[in-house]
Amino acid sequence: MQIFLTGMMGCGKSFWGKKIAETHQMPFFDLDTYIEQKANKTITEIFAQQGEPYFRALEHRYLKEVIENNPSFILATGGGTPCFYHNMTIMKTAGTVCYLKVDIPILVKRISHLNKRPLIVGIEINALNDQLLALYLDRKKIYGQSDHMIDMNQIDETTFAENFIKNYV
Repeated sequence: MQIFLTGMMGCGKSFWGKKIAETHQMPFFDLDTYIEQKANKTITEIFAQQGEPYFRALEHRYLKEVIENNPSFILATGGGTPCFYHNMTIMKTAGTVCYLKVDIPILVKRISHLNKRPLIVGIEINALNDQLLALYLDRKKIYGQSDHMIDMNQIDETTFAENFIKNYV
């Protein structure tokens, strides 16, 4: 069983991915962490030194590597992962894609203190809402192709991980 969590930065892909994987005794991967380990550089360094197109090619390569080398897992993708190189199609063919949807104002609160995210580096807090909204509008159509859209603003946090497989796979 290959399960992909996708959504905007700060929506909880890594947080919930770890909890779901632990609850259901499955391997967990964070694609950004996987890329950093393979490239021996941070995502920020890759963006700064080689640029976003290079990063997206790495992301595609390592997404396929995780899929090919692991029969079962929960994978937290990067927010842009499904939007490049037909990655959404690749993920849907391999398993189940769940889009974790969180309202923009909540995302702003969650990530406003994080200055290491390449797509928001140097953005003033008052412009962050507009930046995230623009990113979301660019990605909305792709996210909408997920097998499941989960409104994270409405979940029961005490039972979400426990009931995830039953409800979404």
